[in-house]
Parts: sequence; structure tokens; C-alpha cells
Amino acid sequence: MPEDLHAICCETRMLGLDHVAGLLRILSQEERDRHHRFAFTDDSRDYVAAHALLRLALGRRNAIPPGQVRFGVTASGKPFMVPSRLGESAPSFSLAHSRGLVACVVGGREPVGIDVEPVDSRIRAVDIARRIFSPGESAALEQSSDEERATRFCELWTLKEAMAKARGIGITESLRLPGVDFTGGHLRLSGAKGWTFVLADVGRAHKLAIACTQRARVCLSMADPAALVRGVLSSYLGGPSVREVTHTSATAEVHQARSVLYRFAAPTVIRSAP
Repeated sequence: MPEDLHAICCETRMLGLDHVAGLLRILSQEERDRHHRFAFTDDSRDYVAAHALLRLALGRRNAIPPGQVRFGVTASGKPFMVPSRLGESAPSFSLAHSRGLVACVVGGREPVGIDVEPVDSRIRAVDIARRIFSPGESAALEQSSDEERATRFCELWTLKEAMAKARGIGITESLRLPGVDFTGGHLRLSGAKGWTFVLADVGRAHKLAIACTQRARVCLSMADPAALVRGVLSSYLGGPSVREVTHTSATAEVHQARSVLYRFAAPTVIRSAP
């Protein structure tokens, strides 16, 4: 049976200092201390909202209060949930926060990664691509129209970082994978055998990517920020689920969904070349 992956996003621009103070109550002392080290208020707000969202999602999954969720870190720095009861298995998860939008995904036993980034036309996409992406990827970006370049750059980045998070490695170590080819208007992946990806437009102007290794059903939802500050995961959108995502031994797959006013349309499955 395929596993269920639940990905939850939340816009944070409406959250004020009083809301952040309320969310801090369910965070650990270590998380509270880290929130104070951010130089910018928006970054501090998004950090707190992301970690509160994750705690609420994991607490609901494991039927425990969010403040009782405990985390550990692997030798490579990847966080994991410490089981709350002896003999219990903890779910895999991943967390992402970007200016104005935070997201998490909770899965089963198999690794999963998530990333979310704003589509920003001010980014010097070609200059950055030449330094960090493959020659083919940077050339394709350079040949893209001005209108689509920021979107394609964001897709490249989020797909690669989602896979890096799932593998538990740094982004600088994983920029090769997956290889992304979007020439001809079709998105194709390489070097990601056995991996499945979900790519979605979320919120007002963000791209979200999920990487996983198993057959899965992925449900995308947008949490209500007003409910989040009350410690409740209430959604603008509670489904429908993305169609069951699978992979074959020779290909990776990308499942694309679009949101309009916080609604996800039926996704399109795009297969990569072997």
C-alpha cells in the first residue's frame, strides 16, 4: 500500500508580534533561543511559524501535544522525531520556511524532503546558475524568456533542495541531482532513479517541491494562519489529494499542481527521460 504524505503550507504575513509570542509557547527552549538570533523580524516570524506548524502536524499524527514533540539530529545534521513511546516508530518529515510562507511534510518511514521558495524576478538567475548549476541547466536558463526565467530558476532550486533534505545532505553537495531539463516546455529529470517529486505553485507567488522515495499519496493543504495561532491545523483547502505518485526503476517523475487563490488544481504527471 502507498504511504500518505501530508504537506501543509501557511502564509505568515498576517502574523504579528503577539501571534509569534503565542506560538513560541509550544516551541522548545532551544527553538526559542534560536528565534532571538535572527536579525530581521520577518525571518524570526517565519522560523517560529514553521516550527509551530511542524509540531502541530507531528503532534496530530502521533496524538500528542505539540509541545511534547521531541527532536534529535543525525550525524549529518538531519533532524528526526524522537518516538514518544517505547517501541513506537516516528514518522519522517521535512520543514521549509521562506519569506512570507512556511511549509512542512509528514510521511511514514521513508525519507522525504520539502522546499519552498518565492518566484522573484529580481534574482540574478543566470549569474547564480553559472556558479552552481550544470552547464546545460544554466544555458537553458539563459535562453529562457525574461518572463519565465525566475520561475524556472525557482523550480530548479526547489527540486534540488527537496532531494538534498530527503537525503540528509547539504545543498552544496547535491546541486547535481536531480538533473533538470525544461527545454521544449517539458520538465524532465535525470540522475534521480527511484525518486518521485511533486512540484506545485502555492500561496501568492511561491514554488513548492517535495522529494520522496516511495509510492505515496500526497495531500497538499494551505493552513489558516488565524487558526495556527490558536494551535489548530485548520485549512483553507483540505484536499483533494494529488493522485497516487509512483516511480519505476528507470525514471523519476514530477507531479505538477497549480494553486489559484489557495486552491490546487488537478496535477499533471511529467515523466523524465531514463
